[in-house]
Formats: sequence, C-alpha cells, structure tokens
Amino acid sequence: MPLLRYATGDLARPADAPCTCAWSETDTLASLEGRAVDSVRTPDGRRLTAAAVDRALAPAARGLVSYCLLQRGEALYRLDYLPAEDFAEQCLPDVIAALHAALGPGARVQRRAAPSCCPRAPASSAWPASRAGRAELRAAQWAHVSEDMSSEARSDERRPY
Repeated sequence: MPLLRYATGDLARPADAPCTCAWSETDTLASLEGRAVDSVRTPDGRRLTAAAVDRALAPAARGLVSYCLLQRGEALYRLDYLPAEDFAEQCLPDVIAALHAALGPGARVQRRAAPSCCPRAPASSAWPASRAGRAELRAAQWAHVSEDMSSEARSDERRPY
C-alpha cells in the first residue's frame, strides 16, 4: 500500500524521474526527509527538514556525536551539540557556517555544548546494541533540551515574538 495514503506527517522529496516499472501509477519519491514536526522554518519562509539539516552539516560536523537544532523565534535558532572526545572546537565555525548557508540570510544561531551531565561520548561512539538501549542513552543525553523548552515556554507566554 503506498505511503501516500496515510496522513503520517512525513515529508518526502519527489524523484527527478518517474518509476520505470509498469505497476506504478504514482509519483516516485527520492527520499523521506523527516516529519513535519521535526522541521524548522527559515527566515524567508522555507521549511527545512531534519534530513536537509543533516545533509548541510555532514561535511562540517566532524567529531559531533549528535546535535539538536531548536527554533527559538522567527529567525533565532539554537544548536545543542554532543561532542565526541576527539572533537576539535575549531570545527565549530564550519558547522555554524554550514547551518547559516542552509537557513539563509537573517538567521541567528546560538550554540551550546551538551551540559556536563552528558559526558563527552567516546570517539568510537560505542552505542548500546539494542534499540531500547540506544533510545535510553539518547534520551538521557538530551533530557536538558525538554527541560529548557518547558521553562522557556512558560517565560515565552509573557513576551510576544
């Protein structure tokens, strides 16, 4: 059953060429780009998906185990990142420049390393083997993000964007 029959919130990128098989009567997808709830709006109104951010940051993100891009306002973003042991801080300007190129002009990006409660990950990035173990580790690493968002949401109620 085609994915297009369900309202999942998935964002897809269409393929340049149609499917060559005789059974397909629909458009072909090049890739699934992520969920609508995981995308951010650029200052010029475009939607930037999680996959587009990944593609933009991949060449520059040497030594980052994980990152989280949060939209804090119309043109304000915060990049929280989890560095590996071998992460070189001098790579960070390249990461921010790649992010600015993806977000477009007018974007302001704040950056923050994961807090000390999340120790630097080993350079080997030895993740737990089970899916549940990986999810638990990632949830622990990014627990501060949801705490920050809930406290800032309370303060945002008092100030308009």
